[in-house]
Amino acid sequence: MSLPSAENLTKLAECFECSVDYILGRESEDGMIILGGSNLNESERTIISAYRKLSAKNQTIALGYLIGLFESQN
Repeated sequence: MSLPSAENLTKLAECFECSVDYILGRESEDGMIILGGSNLNESERTIISAYRKLSAKNQTIALGYLIGLFESQN
């Protein structure tokens, strides 16, 4: 079994008008990077899934809230 070179992966991505990550199965059709999940627990996967469903404005609000929570812990 041989693996394609980085150059050939790039050419495939250009041909199919997608990213190399999509070809490698690391990106969904909507452009979101797919997390391996093996190092995430169910709560973390739920949070990420819910965050991705928010509008851009609400993602900014949620991120600010989470950063504030993190900073108050330190």
